[in-house]
Amino acid sequence: MELRDYLNVLSKWLWLIILATTIAATIGYFALQRSALLPAYRATAVVMVGDNASRPDPAQLQAGQELVRTCAELAKRQPVAQAVVESLGLPISADKLRDAIEINPIPDTQLIEIVVTYNDPQQAAAIANEVASQLAAQADVNFRRNLIHLVAEAQPPTHPSLSAYGGVLVAAFTGLILATCAAFLIEYFDDTIKTAEDVRRHLLLPILGTIKRLGKAGSQPIWWALVEACQRLCGGGSRSAKLILVTSPGSSEGKSTTAINLALAWAKTGQRTVLVDAHLRHPVLHQRLGLSNDEGLSTLLQGSGPVNPQALASAGSPNLRVLTGGPISSDPSELLASQRMGQVLDELAEGADVVILDGPPVLSAADAAILASKVDGILLVLRQGRTKLAAASEAVEALRMVGGKILGVVLNEDKG
Repeated sequence: MELRDYLNVLSKWLWLIILATTIAATIGYFALQRSALLPAYRATAVVMVGDNASRPDPAQLQAGQELVRTCAELAKRQPVAQAVVESLGLPISADKLRDAIEINPIPDTQLIEIVVTYNDPQQAAAIANEVASQLAAQADVNFRRNLIHLVAEAQPPTHPSLSAYGGVLVAAFTGLILATCAAFLIEYFDDTIKTAEDVRRHLLLPILGTIKRLGKAGSQPIWWALVEACQRLCGGGSRSAKLILVTSPGSSEGKSTTAINLALAWAKTGQRTVLVDAHLRHPVLHQRLGLSNDEGLSTLLQGSGPVNPQALASAGSPNLRVLTGGPISSDPSELLASQRMGQVLDELAEGADVVILDGPPVLSAADAAILASKVDGILLVLRQGRTKLAAASEAVEALRMVGGKILGVVLNEDKG
């Protein structure tokens, strides 16, 4: 990923990062308000376990280290904490006090640090010293000899180690880090196409248009630019008219809307335009344009003779004629692959400057591949955040295997 990619991820998920940071800070604030140990002062006392022999042998060193670990465990137990609470008359339970005490044996020495975190600096020092005293008393009882010696008395700290304000900052920073990591994890596992750069980098196809918002049919500048791109890229066919297939890897990616808008924009240039609903398994143009679907492409393919001009309906522009899909047939692939389909396309092209086919999705059946071999150019519609990169790659490969000429990609960024 380049720097721009990282910035795009942060920009896309900024709302999540802000929300998580705010929630974490709020939770931290109320949690700290309920805490009895804030502001937090840390006081440290140091004790020695056993005698400091001038020249201990290895066996004595080993025994000494084991004794240090044993006394450290003893200091963490309930009896020591309970004795400290009773001796100092603390307003907290022994269990709560144990959470405030850290016992840290210093490696390769006979020393143990007793660190106490409390909301009062004087009490923090007093508790640390009292823990040392009670540990010595417990050691006397358990080992029947004086093992624990206080070598560094705890002093009241002058500054808190953690204030309520600092705790809120820590909580907010934690939320920020977690949300940022979550955003990058989501992006890492999200294999959908998100930018035009994804298309150029992975599919090696040009972007002919990026639809930000569909808006009024055929009225946006993007559609005029798309018409010009198709006219430029789709030349060289055997017919005088251009045959263009609009398809997509899967459903709900905007291909039918793209086909309608492209046809309307092309008709507004003054050229005779025919829009054909070639998705015989699930025709939708008649619903989108408010037309009858009693007869259409399926009935033409099952019949014979020339195309009846009355089969084409007017829609939205004097230069636009629409051939709906017609009743759903039992075997659409056979109809589309038939010789009759070629005859129908030739007849439609004779009376038009461009024929635009709203085709079926490439990966749903073989229908789109069949049509791809009969047209002069193909527009592949991909939807940002929905079309998976693997599906787009598979669709491109399927179209090219039958000799389809992919003019480029229309990237649908509309969230509607």
